[in-house]
Amino acid sequence: MFSLEIKKIFIDDSKFSFPHGLPVTSSDVAAAAGISLIGSCDQECVLAFFLDSQNVVVGFSEVAKGAINGCLIDIKVALRLALVSPGITSIILCHSHPSGNVEPSGMDDSVTKRLYCACEIIGIQMLDHIIVGPTGYSYSYAESGKMRQVRLSACNILSKLSEANE
Repeated sequence: MFSLEIKKIFIDDSKFSFPHGLPVTSSDVAAAAGISLIGSCDQECVLAFFLDSQNVVVGFSEVAKGAINGCLIDIKVALRLALVSPGITSIILCHSHPSGNVEPSGMDDSVTKRLYCACEIIGIQMLDHIIVGPTGYSYSYAESGKMRQVRLSACNILSKLSEANE
């Protein structure tokens, strides 16, 4: 299990607490926070971590909760706080797989791509999508190289949208 060194100031959101001022220096830091917050949930939970230009977490929100084997994520809900909060420049999505299998599903890939495209349109950088499980294991799209594939695919989608609007 990961350990975190945290500051003593907390942002409260829903039933969770998140260490304010924690710089996210790697996917491991975000994964450790996700594991401690939602890793043991008995149904899929989805969090969005909101970061400033220095990659410091300034807030987070639970954006969806689902069944034991799936969850519908509304992109508007995931980005709502990022749009109305000053200083948010990037987002990390984190969700739980109660089964313990942290490999992404096709639905996870689809949501990641849709959220990445939405972020690009509104000028917020999507840094990662992390999947956590109850055993302390995690999967990072950024660390695995899958985020690069998402970026390339999203660029193609956004290019086609731009061409269609010309």
